[in-house]
Amino acid sequence: MTDAEKLDRSDLGRDELGFTLIEALIAMVVLSVGVLAVIGMQTSGVGGNARARAVTEAANYATDKMEFLLGESYSSTDLSDADADGVLGLSDSQCCQDGKDAQGNTITNCTAPADGCDNQGQYDIYWNVSDDDPVTGAKTIKVLVRHRVLQTPVTIEFVKAEDA
Repeated sequence: MTDAEKLDRSDLGRDELGFTLIEALIAMVVLSVGVLAVIGMQTSGVGGNARARAVTEAANYATDKMEFLLGESYSSTDLSDADADGVLGLSDSQCCQDGKDAQGNTITNCTAPADGCDNQGQYDIYWNVSDDDPVTGAKTIKVLVRHRVLQTPVTIEFVKAEDA
């Protein structure tokens, strides 16, 4: 081997600019891990937004129903403790008084019927009334709204005094 060939071979490694195949593969793996992390955060954020939207809509439906019930007269049938279970029945929301859910489907073995029920889109709305609670001449009204798929419940409770 001549001195010129030795010189040419020794210069190959020093003057080459660029990346080796291994360096390029490692860079791609690092980039892929970062992209997957961003996708995971995005998916989690979308799920969180869906739950937040469901809670907000449920709160709006609960508020609307409560305002409707508060606008009714004290002796209205909507404001009666239909099953006379008082305070113990304020959280009942398995079915309506007729043994059906808010969409009209029959519920077998319904042990906790609500005093009233309704539905709005993907939401079931139940309300319960307790007479003379917390004092005589007042009714405690509790409205529970639940998203059918996400099962996200929102509850509002209010006391209505007897009409003067």
